[in-house]
Amino acid sequence: MVRFLSSFGWLVVVVILGAFVWFAIEISQPVERTLQEDLVVGTIRHAAELDSQGPLLGYVALFAGPATGRRPEYPVDDKLPEQDGSFALDADVLDGKRFFLLARIETAQERLFCETIALPEMRVDDDGQWVVAATGEPLPPKHVVVDTSTPCSY
Repeated sequence: MVRFLSSFGWLVVVVILGAFVWFAIEISQPVERTLQEDLVVGTIRHAAELDSQGPLLGYVALFAGPATGRRPEYPVDDKLPEQDGSFALDADVLDGKRFFLLARIETAQERLFCETIALPEMRVDDDGQWVVAATGEPLPPKHVVVDTSTPCSY
C-alpha cells in the first residue's frame, strides 16, 4: 500500500488540483452569461456636479407597475451597484409585465437625487428569458446618469 501511494501520489495530487480548477471555473460564471438572465442590466453614474458632495452612494431598484403615480412600497429587486457602477436586477413572472427602474445617489450630506426610467412591457420567452413584449428581443442595457435636477425623498 505504501509503495502504491508513493508511486501514484503525484497522480492523486493532479486529480485533486484538476477537480479544484474545474470547480472554480464552473462556479465563476462569466458576467455576460449571468447578466443575460436578468430583466434589466446597466450602469449607474453620477453627474460631475455631484463630485464635490462625496462620498456618494448609489442604489438601484426595480419596481413592478408603471412609472407614473405613487411608487410601490417594496421593490421587486434592489441592490447597491458594483464598484464600476454596473448592476443587474431580476423579476419573477408573477411580478407582472410592466416595470420601472429607480436609480438613486445619496450624498455625504444625506441628500438624495433620483432618476426613474420606465421600461417597455416585458414578457418571458419560451427559453424563460425576459424580452421586450413588442420585439421579442432582450432589453438593451440601461445607462443612468443621476444629477441634481431631481431630488427625491426615498
